[in-house]
Amino acid sequence: MRGHTAHRSLSSVRHLDSLLEHHLYPALGSRRMHSFDHKVVDGFIRTMERNGVGVARQSNAFDKLRAVLLEAHRLGLYSDDPLVGVKPPQYDPARAVIPSLEQL
Repeated sequence: MRGHTAHRSLSSVRHLDSLLEHHLYPALGSRRMHSFDHKVVDGFIRTMERNGVGVARQSNAFDKLRAVLLEAHRLGLYSDDPLVGVKPPQYDPARAVIPSLEQL
């Protein structure tokens, strides 16, 4: 079981690295922390949508960005929450439908 946990951690790190490398850093890496507001976050989400990023991936990238921005807000970097008014990507795994053999 211990090896399974280590594998899951490595998998999680790879997933985070992928989100950072392909979505967060290219779009936001040059931006200073004090320059984030709801417009920047909304723009980030819209850019992912325009680029054809799947909703699950959008949701994961947004969750990572939200965690960073909420921690910065908690630490006092922002007087106002930079996520107020932002509509997060709506990923609903229950809506996924596996096609039947006949449909394939």
